[in-house]
Amino acid sequence: MTTSTPTPCHDAFNAGQAFRQSVPLHAGAYKIGDAMRRLARLRQCVETIADKVKRGEKFRDYEDLHCCLGHERGAYLKDMPKLISNTLGEAILPGIAELAADRVPPSEVGHAYRQAERDVQALLWDCEKAHQRLGQGISHEYTAMRQGGSHLLELLRQAEAIGQNALDLVDAHKVAA
Repeated sequence: MTTSTPTPCHDAFNAGQAFRQSVPLHAGAYKIGDAMRRLARLRQCVETIADKVKRGEKFRDYEDLHCCLGHERGAYLKDMPKLISNTLGEAILPGIAELAADRVPPSEVGHAYRQAERDVQALLWDCEKAHQRLGQGISHEYTAMRQGGSHLLELLRQAEAIGQNALDLVDAHKVAA
């Protein structure tokens, strides 16, 4: 009997893809924009937590941290790699596939999709590593935050970059139109 390594972030990505197949997009830019706002809100939450951790401040139980409350932050941060993965599968990659409806030439859509797919696959493995590390405890992330960094912020920046590249492509063709 072979045991496979669990891949919760890939599972979250695949769940996002499955959802999107049941609710297809008719254009992509609006959905990528929605995903970018979702990722920005996640980033704002992580930045707020990181700022408080770096300053050594205590969290109040019901303090609003943009996406969670103070007492939920550990569980929320641990789920973040899966949230990012789901967003990539449910909105960003399917949105890129439909950019022709946003006046991007099909050949450029194909190229952008292939590049994004490679970037997403690499990012999913980074999400898996982060998820595994967070599963061992949140202390590694808090240590990085105390030092002015964050593994989760890096994942969010990479996901946002994939979405922004697609939106830049749409903008380039709005100017040309």
